[in-house]
Amino acid sequence: MQAAEQMIDRYVAAVLAKDVAGLAALYSPDVVVFDAWAAWRYDGLLAWRPALERWLGGLGDERVIVTFDGVQAHSVGEAVVVSAIVRYAGVSPTGAALRAIENRLTWLLIGDHAEWRIAHEHTSSPLHADTAAPMFERSTG
Repeated sequence: MQAAEQMIDRYVAAVLAKDVAGLAALYSPDVVVFDAWAAWRYDGLLAWRPALERWLGGLGDERVIVTFDGVQAHSVGEAVVVSAIVRYAGVSPTGAALRAIENRLTWLLIGDHAEWRIAHEHTSSPLHADTAAPMFERSTG
């Protein structure tokens, strides 16, 4: 689905460039974000943007390469629902791998064919049944 592909491409590019303004521009002004880090909920872009600034601004000279796997996109009326597994890989200025985590992601995109925005974002990681510790990588077995 074109809306999902375009949103993913813009998201990946903005994160790699550490472009807070470009990343924030992907979100609706009244976005609701259920993030996996630091807060239960962010109501509106005015609340969400400082979290984006902390994330990208705190990387120093590192960069983050984002990849999406298992993307599913479905039109629901005038909206698009996107779900995927997203890998965030920190790399050094020379491109050396530093660390990586994976999250589950769901987006609700609203708009029209000219301009789509993220109206809702939900990220999470499953918990180990025995320890309740988050699982930041998919198990292979």
